[in-house]
Amino acid sequence: LLREMKVGPDEPVGALHAGANWLLKRWPAGHFARLADELARRHGARVLFIGGPDDLPLIRGITARMSTEPLVAAGRTTFRQMGALLARTRLLISNDSGPLHMGIAVGTPVVALFGPTQPELTGPPAGAKAVTLFGSIGCPVPCYRLNCPANLCMQQISVEQVLEAAGRFLS
Repeated sequence: LLREMKVGPDEPVGALHAGANWLLKRWPAGHFARLADELARRHGARVLFIGGPDDLPLIRGITARMSTEPLVAAGRTTFRQMGALLARTRLLISNDSGPLHMGIAVGTPVVALFGPTQPELTGPPAGAKAVTLFGSIGCPVPCYRLNCPANLCMQQISVEQVLEAAGRFLS
């Protein structure tokens, strides 16, 4: 798949997973767009969006805001192929979701984005190559308020914070 996308064997690939099983666990799409552009500019990373077919509308909205050219593998891999793809990437940046845990399982360095869920319960385990960013604004966590009007916890995590964490693995 990466060869088909014209990614060389030594090119740094950073995978992004913008989806999550509920909206409140998603970091804002605009943040993902700015992050992807900066990963490409600052680190020379080829940015690869992963996920399932249901993530494609979200990813299209993100890539439409970007000025750099991303790669999209969402909806194009089986479960096992996604694991192999993640094992090849230098970094995964993901919301609290299945691909986050898959990246950890295959040993990929991870930047995990958490807001309404407890990283201590569902985040990367001790010893994982991971940085967890937690956007707590004082609400009770875990928060299962599926109709939160502002989702400030996830918005609070800045693009610069994520870039700084990513730089630990990409430098």
